Amino acid sequence: MNKNILITGGTGLVGSKLTKVLIDKGYNVGILSRKKTANANVKCFFWDYTKNEIDINAIKFADVIVNLVGENISNKKWTKEQKLKIIQSRVKSVELLKSKFIELNKKDFDFISASAIGYYGTFTSDKLFYEDDDAGKDFLSDVVKKWENAVDELIPFANRVLKFRIGVVLSSNGGALPKMLNVTKKGIGSALGQGNQYMPWISLDDLVRLFVYSIENIQLKGVYNAVSPIHITNKEFMQVLAKSLQKPFFMPNVPEFVLKAMYGKMSSLLLYGSRVSSGKLVKTGFIFKDDLNAVLSKL
Repeated sequence: MNKNILITGGTGLVGSKLTKVLIDKGYNVGILSRKKTANANVKCFFWDYTKNEIDINAIKFADVIVNLVGENISNKKWTKEQKLKIIQSRVKSVELLKSKFIELNKKDFDFISASAIGYYGTFTSDKLFYEDDDAGKDFLSDVVKKWENAVDELIPFANRVLKFRIGVVLSSNGGALPKMLNVTKKGIGSALGQGNQYMPWISLDDLVRLFVYSIENIQLKGVYNAVSPIHITNKEFMQVLAKSLQKPFFMPNVPEFVLKAMYGKMSSLLLYGSRVSSGKLVKTGFIFKDDLNAVLSKL
């Protein structure tokens, strides 16, 4: 019998594509959402973690839970209220699930969760970060630590708990790429800030393949960095992007103070970045299929 896959955040960028791929592969898919889905092939269960409400049938349904819920960190400036929303969307949602696992005494399931490379901190260095490195000491690292700690609280209940620290997801339908595409299409091809900051990335297709891979390979557990093994700086990325659009790359770098004035503390997402290793994941047998030129050409 095909497994029942329950996706939190199933209507988002990654969740929507993952849902389609899983249905095509014959899985039974359900999503936890605060709004109805128009997809007749998907079971839609209501929840609202801000009100501690959830359809208990979702928990009963799930053989595997793929946890993708979380306020987009690049949607709005990081005000005090927005920072709290970013944290609570990740932590309170997992705590609500845990309370229902206890209530139903549910233990026979796998829990596969998104996490983020923000765990290591937001700064630029030549260090290559591995899964056993210490967490950083800024806002994003604090968010991810609290997020992962909440997920780890599920270890006594689940068959296995798996966390993917995801880099920048490249898709034309959302995330950071459309913003960079719009600028480059206008002929403003230039690096951001110093331009030497690394941009750990993964294509949307590879990320969706990774979640399917993790569902089907039950030996995977613990934490893995979900980033392409191809390391690239912001300047190199913007050059490839300009070339793929047949646009010039000649403008001076966008100064840090401009980005800080536009985005506040959130500008750190654009201005800083270090290399992150995906070697642990590659050793499991997962193959990254997309290189940067192919991704940008396709998008």
